[in-house]
Amino acid sequence: MRGMISFDSRGTTAMQGSKLEPLYLAQVNYATDELVYSIKRTGQNRLGLAKGADSRYNINMQGRINYARQFARKHDVSAMVLAQRDYWESTGGEIPYNVIGVSARAAYGYDNRYFAELNAGYNGSEQFAPNKRYGFFPAASLGWVISNESFLKGNDIVTNLKVRGSYGKVGNDRLGSARFLYQSNITMGGGPLPSLGLGQGVNQGLLGNPDITWEEALKKNIGLDLQLFRDLTITFDYFTEDRSKILITRGTIPAIQGVPWATFPK
Repeated sequence: MRGMISFDSRGTTAMQGSKLEPLYLAQVNYATDELVYSIKRTGQNRLGLAKGADSRYNINMQGRINYARQFARKHDVSAMVLAQRDYWESTGGEIPYNVIGVSARAAYGYDNRYFAELNAGYNGSEQFAPNKRYGFFPAASLGWVISNESFLKGNDIVTNLKVRGSYGKVGNDRLGSARFLYQSNITMGGGPLPSLGLGQGVNQGLLGNPDITWEEALKKNIGLDLQLFRDLTITFDYFTEDRSKILITRGTIPAIQGVPWATFPK
């Protein structure tokens, strides 16, 4: 069992001063061989100071439980459960970011020949609406060390031969610099004649999309590890990745829609 807490912070302060002085122009009078001074700018003001400050911090909390045991010298079993939370503020005055998740792993190996592993993650992000906030991302892998079989063990030519395969899904909650795209930005403004009390106008900003959720990537991999004469190593991998639920911006909006392109939901 293991627990960790990390806190990282940084603060910056900047001060800038500006002052406007009169500007003089010096020209040569070639007839008298003298410098003649004239005022090009008469404006001036006192020294003005501007001060700004910025602070940011990051908190990471982890709790982990590990298990590992060998049975009858041939069965290797291990497992792990990890809970994690990230909480950070990127710039002063912004709403803090929150990400939370739980992941688990279980692995089994038999006689250093056959291997299997299961992984699962359940993560939540504030970027999505409450009913779309959490995502489940499982994965599985298998491995077979053929060189440890009786018909190849001790072979001086093929000193290592392993085939492996994996299949799993991962998620992405990065939406660029935008946040809370599931919410609509609608505010109240002044009416056409506010001085006469004729009501308020409605300012329509970006329209929210409550169905925005995790971008998903389905990954498949088949691999081969080969070692010859204990010196030459060859690795081959064939993999594919298919992404879905990708966040995009529409490029063409019919005028009959009645919504400006800049406010159309992602």
